[in-house]
Amino acid sequence: NLVLIICESLESWPIGARVDGKEVTPFLNSLIADSTTFYAPNMLTQVAAGHSIDAQLMFTTGLLPAVNGIYSMKYPQHEYPSLNKALAADRDARSLLFMSDKLITWNQGVIARSFGYDSILYRDNWHLDETIDRHLTDGSFLRQSVDAVRQGNLWPEGSPAMLTFITYTGHFPFILNKEQQDPAFDLSGAPLPPRLRDYLADVHYVDAQLRTVVDYLRSRSDYDRTAVVI
Repeated sequence: NLVLIICESLESWPIGARVDGKEVTPFLNSLIADSTTFYAPNMLTQVAAGHSIDAQLMFTTGLLPAVNGIYSMKYPQHEYPSLNKALAADRDARSLLFMSDKLITWNQGVIARSFGYDSILYRDNWHLDETIDRHLTDGSFLRQSVDAVRQGNLWPEGSPAMLTFITYTGHFPFILNKEQQDPAFDLSGAPLPPRLRDYLADVHYVDAQLRTVVDYLRSRSDYDRTAVVI
């Protein structure tokens, strides 16, 4: 199995960092310390029109995005090679896409079918109980996604699958609601620009939410046959 979690705007430099003596990413740090983890510490975001969905192209198909224009708009029904199709051909694996956005955003619905996803769970499938900037928080999104997998027949244990989760809370401008802020991670006294302080608090929050997915995967009998890519 392959579980791919694409975190919006998560760069490598906060991972392992401490600010005012506080770990920014304690959960990711614990994963990196595990002997079974391979860590590539030189990841940076790209920020331009369409680059939020460019990551899905690069990770899923191995292709680089178009220099001009947004590939998902210009070439939505192109015949893409993909991990989905390879796993389906080799393992008869189903592939599922979990996202908190609308299908029309970046033409997600059409491009996901072109990549070979069998099922898509998106904004209309979720209860919008916790939102930031009108989008479901990563905490609620990942919790509801895991509940959907656990309660339904989306991924029976022992059956090959590829699951992709697209997070959103890490999106600019990195402003958390008070409910999502960790009181123990108060950086108000740190000599940092406000936006950097907000970004680090955002990364700290996202780091904590990733545990929901990983803990669920660890509870499954097929965890030792599952690659988790964040």
